Amino acid sequence: STDVKPRDLASLVWSFASLSVQHPSLRKTLHEFGIGRSAQLSAIDLASIAWSLALLQWHGDQMMEEIALAAGQQVSRLPVQALSNLAWSFATS
Repeated sequence: STDVKPRDLASLVWSFASLSVQHPSLRKTLHEFGIGRSAQLSAIDLASIAWSLALLQWHGDQMMEEIALAAGQQVSRLPVQALSNLAWSFATS
């Protein structure tokens, strides 16, 4: 939905992943918002969503490709923790 803010989406996906909850509606919402819009996400949001997708074992998810492209454009501004989380996420997924 267009009413979903990037920070809210990142927090929601992180919450589901932290609780190991798989939910089809979450994946649908993430894709509706995220595909093609990942450039709008902050470095922290990108890292949080990537970590969450890896923890949920959504391997081969198109959103991970989007995150990789967006993170590549922000790499010089990424905090060390975000880089570390992204590296773990891509290595895991």
